[in-house]
Amino acid sequence: MQNYSMMMRWNCANFAIFVGYSRKELSLCFMRRPINENIISPNDRSFHYRFDSIRYSEEMGYHVHSEMEIAMLKGGSGVRIANEVAENFEGIDIAFIPAGMPHCWIFDPLLCREDELIDDICCQFKPCVLKNIGNCFPEMKDMVEFYLGQRQALVINGATAEYVRDAFYSMRELHGSERVLAFLNVLNRIYLSGEFRPIGLPKLKNTHIAIPRMRFHIVSKLITENYSRRLTLSEAADAVNLSPTAFCNAFKATTGTTFNNYLLNYRMQAASKLLSTTLLNISEIAYLVGFNDAPHFSRTFAKYFKMSPRQYRNYSKGKENGPQENE
Repeated sequence: MQNYSMMMRWNCANFAIFVGYSRKELSLCFMRRPINENIISPNDRSFHYRFDSIRYSEEMGYHVHSEMEIAMLKGGSGVRIANEVAENFEGIDIAFIPAGMPHCWIFDPLLCREDELIDDICCQFKPCVLKNIGNCFPEMKDMVEFYLGQRQALVINGATAEYVRDAFYSMRELHGSERVLAFLNVLNRIYLSGEFRPIGLPKLKNTHIAIPRMRFHIVSKLITENYSRRLTLSEAADAVNLSPTAFCNAFKATTGTTFNNYLLNYRMQAASKLLSTTLLNISEIAYLVGFNDAPHFSRTFAKYFKMSPRQYRNYSKGKENGPQENE
């Protein structure tokens, strides 16, 4: 599988030598604090619309900027991190990111397109733009207060996600006032539809993000890009300069589960995607998601999903009405 041949390989001694990545790029990927992105928009623009078709390895690492953002990424799967809260995403992911919130998208090499390309589209705007809209148009005051009051990122779903997707692509052909109107329609549609949900835990609202959580993006990136090999708790603890005990406590407080359970969950989710989207045999998939023993993988998968890998593949592709006999 072409994507697998491009997977990054971990080296504990110097924090990593990844295929296709320079040392400078790696240092940015694993910074303990977010990259500060300076977004420069022309003076004659009220917001910045960007459309990039890039390799997933070129996606900016964990970063922050003073603008609000509605971002859409299409063409791969992996982990989205906003305010140090990680969630899996696949296919098309659309999110609203409040101003000043650290965030990034980490792509899983096994679950991306063979050409490694993704579409990265976004609208970025200063909070003052919304304030001015509210001052000029009282009818939009409630919408403005909705966005300005967000303390956590939102993931957009349902028919509204489809609307935003189509609008973002069509905005490439629009200019001037037409693009502004399309942008306002996107903001209003998200607000009115209610087809969104906060990313992460409600307890994050109005709380300070502690240092252990600030390091979680490093661990999430480590897991996403290296789960196909043996990955130990000690290695993860070393990556964030914590003792294994301190790391376990911080990780449990951040995620609500243990490191090993989190890693196993990620491996099982990746295996389920490979079973439903590829023709790789079960032994190959077992190896790709970090198991050296195919029978052990099958037993673990069956315990996790209540059906064998083969049954899951058939069921996901609609080839059967229910589970068949065990393998």
